[in-house]
Amino acid sequence: MNTLLTATRFALLATLATALCSCGPSGYSRSEMNPRKEAMYRYASSLCVVDTEASVMGVGGPSHPARLKEPYPTQVEMEAVIGKADFSQMETVSDLHPLSGAGPLLTAYWWERDSTWVVPGLHKKGFREIIIARFDQDGRLRMLEVLKPYGFELVGRSSYEWHWIE
Repeated sequence: MNTLLTATRFALLATLATALCSCGPSGYSRSEMNPRKEAMYRYASSLCVVDTEASVMGVGGPSHPARLKEPYPTQVEMEAVIGKADFSQMETVSDLHPLSGAGPLLTAYWWERDSTWVVPGLHKKGFREIIIARFDQDGRLRMLEVLKPYGFELVGRSSYEWHWIE
């Protein structure tokens, strides 16, 4: 049963990653950087540490899983570095998410303009998510979800929560 749930989770995330990598309008590339997006990716990387002792599940991503570094920042601390979140609300994650069963978590989104991005669920028309940060009951970062032009990475407090979808 757990294997089926994991396979279903990966299939859903693979669909999301495929949608992420589809072509945009003429002259637009999701790999193009702007100062805000660059700052978001750089900051997200600074929050993570590579776990060289853990093995990798999947192909095409980093050579080792990552986990969040302590101390885990709050939303206010993250906003001081990369700017105010475009949207935040309390959310309960789906059964396919690594944090399923965690209850409602404060979730903050940082978006970029992308007129072709279409994804089920929460989104802002004409924009796509770059970073989704989920915070625990104490207001500290619990999981970071980073949508990159070439894949999707979930980084939790343990390297066992790490997932890479190309």
